Amino acid sequence: MTYLHTDGPAQVGRRGQPVLDSQLAAAEAALSDGVVDLVLTGHLSAASRVARLMGRPLPRHARVFVLDTRPHDRDRAVAAAVTAATRLSTGGFAWVGRSPDNVRQALALTSAEADGFASAVWTAMDGRCRIAGSAPLPLRDAVRGYAYALGELQVPADQPGALRSQPETAGPTALGTGPMLLAGPLGRAWANGFLAPLRAYYPTRAQDPGAAELTATVRAWLACGRDAAGTLYLHRSSLSARVRKVGRVLGVDLDRTGAQTMLCLALYLDSLPRPPVGTAPTDVPGPVSLSDLLAQPLARSWAEAVLNGVLDSPGSTNAVTLRAWLDHDCRTRPTAEALGLSVPGLRKRLARLSKRLGADVFGSPADQRELWLAVKVFDG
Repeated sequence: MTYLHTDGPAQVGRRGQPVLDSQLAAAEAALSDGVVDLVLTGHLSAASRVARLMGRPLPRHARVFVLDTRPHDRDRAVAAAVTAATRLSTGGFAWVGRSPDNVRQALALTSAEADGFASAVWTAMDGRCRIAGSAPLPLRDAVRGYAYALGELQVPADQPGALRSQPETAGPTALGTGPMLLAGPLGRAWANGFLAPLRAYYPTRAQDPGAAELTATVRAWLACGRDAAGTLYLHRSSLSARVRKVGRVLGVDLDRTGAQTMLCLALYLDSLPRPPVGTAPTDVPGPVSLSDLLAQPLARSWAEAVLNGVLDSPGSTNAVTLRAWLDHDCRTRPTAEALGLSVPGLRKRLARLSKRLGADVFGSPADQRELWLAVKVFDG
C-alpha cells in the first residue's frame, strides 16, 4: 500500500536525521495537501497529473472522509487516519491532507474497500474527533462525497465526538426514506435524464464553477439550506447565485418545493451503486417520466403510509391544509391568505397536521419534500 500524510516537518523527521530529509518530507506533505485539495474541488485532471509525477496514481474509486477535531489535535487525527488506512486497505491507498480552509479539519481519500476506517480513527482519537464519510464513489464524484460529508458535520450530534459515516448503500438525499423504493433501472433512467443538462454544462468563463462544483454546491444547499454557505466557504449571495444557475441549467425553479424534491430524488438515485461490470444489462429503453417512476406499486404503499389517511377525505381540514401548504411551497403568509387564516391560525393547523403525520410539516425541509413526493404518488 502507498500513502501520503501531512504531519508536517516536526512530525515527519526523526531526531538526528539530516535537515534535508525533514525538508523533503515537508515538501511531500505539501504536495499531498495539494492533491487532496485538487480532487475535492473538482480539479481531477490536475490532481491526477501531480499524483502520477509523485509515482502514486489516483484510483478510480474512493471514499471521502472529513475529520473534525480541535486544532491542536489535527496532526494526531492525520496520523490516526494514515494508520487506519494502512491497516484496512490491503493493496489500496490513502491520501490524507489538512484542510486549507479550516484549521479543525483533516481530509482523507481512502480506497473503496477500507471498511471500518471511520470507526478506527474515532477509536484512536479516544472519541475526540467527529467524522463524516461517503460511500464508495467514482473518483470523478469525490466532490459530491465531500459535500455530503461536510453537510453531515453540520447536523447536531447527540454527543461530542459522535461518529457520522454514510451507509454503504445510501446516498445523500435530504428527502426521507421513500426514494429507496424507487431505486433500480427505472429510477436510474429517470435520474440520468433529469440530470443530463447539469452533467453536460460547461462554464463560459474558466473561473466559473463547472458541473461538478455546481452539483456539490446544490447537494450541500439541499442538506443544509443557507448554512451551506459556511460549509462551502462561500458568501450567501454566491451560494444563491450558484443555486439559481443550477435551476436555469435544469430548467426548474428551485424556489419551488416540487423542484427541490425532484432534484433531491435525482441526486439520490444517481448516487446509488451501478450494477457490477459483466452483469446483464438492465437499462430502460427510451425516456422515463416522473409519472412512470412514481407509478410503481411499492411507491403507492409508501405514500399511503406517509400520509396516514390525511388525503382519504379530500374536503377535510387536514387535507385542504396540507395541499395548500405544499401548493404554496411551504410559505406561511401565502398559504394563510389562500386558506383565509391568520398566520397564528395556520401554524396551529400545521401543528395538528404534524402530530397526525408524525412529521415536522412546518420546520423540516426534508419532511416537506417527502410529503410533496407522497402526495404526487398518491395523486398518480
